[in-house]
Amino acid sequence: MVVLSSEAKSALESMQSERGEAVVRLSARQVCDCGKIGFDLSWESHPSSDDLAESQGPLRLIYDRESEPYVSGLEVGYRDELMGKSFTFYNPNLKNGGGCGREFK
Repeated sequence: MVVLSSEAKSALESMQSERGEAVVRLSARQVCDCGKIGFDLSWESHPSSDDLAESQGPLRLIYDRESEPYVSGLEVGYRDELMGKSFTFYNPNLKNGGGCGREFK
């Protein structure tokens, strides 16, 4: 299950009000050979029937089966700082690995 901070949930709900029926797609992918995993959020109007889904209040989060092991337990935060706004991602199931990133336990 994905854990959304109250700030992340509020930001996504606000964005969703502008997007109608779109759902939040969460993707995980390996970004380098050392095992570092990167996460992306996007909006999707027509999810695939193969996608996995979970509800977070009025939000519907979807992700593909390849992302599932990395998304399970993921904590999504949100920062609104002087230099900009951004979502943050932390998964306690990931541990430090390689010289430049993380690897999956």
